[in-house]
Amino acid sequence: MVRCQARPKASRRIIRKHRASYRARHLYRLAVRRVTPYDCGHHGRFAIPCGIVDRESRYSWGAYNYSSGARGPYQFLGWSVPWPVDSSADRLAHHRMAARLWAGGAGASHWGF
Repeated sequence: MVRCQARPKASRRIIRKHRASYRARHLYRLAVRRVTPYDCGHHGRFAIPCGIVDRESRYSWGAYNYSSGARGPYQFLGWSVPWPVDSSADRLAHHRMAARLWAGGAGASHWGF
């Protein structure tokens, strides 16, 4: 058999790089799954029920309420969450804060329901 010269064998360094990238994405997905029990279809997963996220921001990560200053899909006001949401780490921080508030006992009262 003759090896095709157009596609030479990948180097070990490239293979390690791809494995590390895959592992990082996999660990991120696992972290998101732990804090987001609500699957909102093609909008993604969220830490609070889909109906609340829909009413608050229409599932938008760039949502900003100019009158109150609330921001993000969960419409946080005065909480220490990153803004604007530019990376997956920022999204995970929003999910974690919402999960903490939802599990904190008050539940929907944080979102005015």
